[in-house]
Amino acid sequence: MSLEIPEPFVRDDAFRLFYENLDEKDRVVFKALFSVAADRNDQSALSNLVTAVNNFFSASPSGRGYNGNSTEVDDFIKTVSSLVIPVSDEGVDFVRKWLVNHIGGGESS
Repeated sequence: MSLEIPEPFVRDDAFRLFYENLDEKDRVVFKALFSVAADRNDQSALSNLVTAVNNFFSASPSGRGYNGNSTEVDDFIKTVSSLVIPVSDEGVDFVRKWLVNHIGGGESS
C-alpha cells in the first residue's frame, strides 16, 4: 500500500523520525529534490540531489534498516543517479513517491 503524496509536497512533521541526525539528512534530501523540481535544467541541483541521497544512505544505514544489501534502496540510489537534465516529470515524481513511502513508513513502490 502506498501512502498518499501530500499536495503541496512539503516535508512536514509526518516525516519526522525524532532522531535529529536522520531528520536533518531527510531535510537535505527533500531540499535537494525541491531544487530539482523548481529548475529541472539545473545540473548543480541534480548533482546535489544525487549527493544527498548517497550521503543519507551511507551515513545512516542502521536508521533505515539498510545494511548495504537492500535491493530496494540500491535500486533507488541507481535510479536517482541515472537522472539526466532536463529531469523529467516522471523522475521527480518517482523520487517524491519513494521518499513519501520510504521515509513516511509505507512501501517504496
